[in-house]
Amino acid sequence: MSNFEWLGNILSRIETYPWFGHALYVEGNAPFETKTRAMVLAYDVYSDEPPPLAVAHGLRRTLSVDQAQGIVMNARMQRPEVTPSELVQAFNYYWKRDAFIDFSRQ
Repeated sequence: MSNFEWLGNILSRIETYPWFGHALYVEGNAPFETKTRAMVLAYDVYSDEPPPLAVAHGLRRTLSVDQAQGIVMNARMQRPEVTPSELVQAFNYYWKRDAFIDFSRQ
């Protein structure tokens, strides 16, 4: 992927991305928004260096695709018709607390 997308859109179809060696790179800092510009990029699992495309666009790594897939799967188990906004809410919750959101408490 070489173009920016909205974080909410990426999370809505996160299961289509390879889970290994790929991560979500975003613009700005948390809390992230549905329309935060983001990219899914491959990274070298043996290096701490960010992908050149992330550096060129000032993006920071957030979570691996594998982690994001887990967040989305958990959210969809709770709310089968979960919205992109709710997926970003779940993503932010995980980012801050390293735990899945419980929508019944929100």
